[in-house]
Amino acid sequence: MVKKDIYNWELLDSKIYELPPFMIEHLEELRLNKASYHTLYNYTLDYHAFLDWIISESIQPGPKNVIPLSLFEYMRVDTAKGYQAHIQMKYAESSVTRMISSLKSLFRYLHEVAEDENQDPQLKRNVFAKLKLKKADESMDSKAQRIAGKILVKLDDDNNEMKEFLDFIYDGYLKLIDGNTRNVNYHMKNRERDRAIISLALATGLRAMELATLELEDLNMRNGIIDVLGKGNRKDTLPFGPLAKEHLQAYLDIRTDRYKVDKKVKSLFVSGSTRTGKAETFRKISIQKMVEKYAIAFGKPNLTVHKLRHSFGTRFHIENGADPVLTQRAMRHKNIQTTMIYTHVDNEKLKSAFRKANE
Repeated sequence: MVKKDIYNWELLDSKIYELPPFMIEHLEELRLNKASYHTLYNYTLDYHAFLDWIISESIQPGPKNVIPLSLFEYMRVDTAKGYQAHIQMKYAESSVTRMISSLKSLFRYLHEVAEDENQDPQLKRNVFAKLKLKKADESMDSKAQRIAGKILVKLDDDNNEMKEFLDFIYDGYLKLIDGNTRNVNYHMKNRERDRAIISLALATGLRAMELATLELEDLNMRNGIIDVLGKGNRKDTLPFGPLAKEHLQAYLDIRTDRYKVDKKVKSLFVSGSTRTGKAETFRKISIQKMVEKYAIAFGKPNLTVHKLRHSFGTRFHIENGADPVLTQRAMRHKNIQTTMIYTHVDNEKLKSAFRKANE
């Protein structure tokens, strides 16, 4: 597969240059050191979130790009802890760990690497070094039980939440919004696309960014395969089954005319611009919000794009003889230890999760 870098660097750069110079400097340093697009993207969002909080708490007025480095030189520990407590109320512990780690990386860089014109550290004290990250001591079996309760479960043909969810996206959701003309019109326009995205995710385990950056030429409907550029610019070719093929074809049949797609638009999944009315890339954050909308309506509020990936991994592992090496290849994990969680998600855990969900 010959493929260019398809990540949206232009959008990322625009977000980076809304930050103060010292944050831009750190992100540019990470880029020079070959940090991945995903790392730069997450760090940028984390820095924006931190500065938004600083402004909302009246610690420092905006705009964000003029917030001075001196603010962090004299920041109190209780202020840093206040931000940590704020995000702990909003996000899962894994997200909190990442967001604080992003700031620890920034403060460490400013304190230990970056220098001013006198060759002194840009930051003489590192307040974020004083924050401790919670390390959850959870067994693999406990993690597996937790995952089983948050994914789409497939026990057999009669107990298959994956198919139920796909049917719900196309027809069931419509019943919930009946009477709301605007929502009905929006759903009728996008239901083939939405079902195709989720069906492909369930058939391949693609990540949100991978789904958003797919191009039309990546899709081979004849052979039922799709080319993907994953983490670390790793190129893979993944197969998908007949159900995903059916849903993709239903979307392709309406893609050009319904979304007014011209030849310049290469993205596989598109949306209609509210500004121009023409097609544009259906971006990662929009895919995440779309899945969240259907998940809440379906009664699985914890379901995310990443949980769709777990749903695929769990089903693949069980249906292919519980072979961790095969599952590692299917999930495209660099380290097999990441894959071992699926060895603990067995049919009994899935049955238990399914029963609880249907009580």
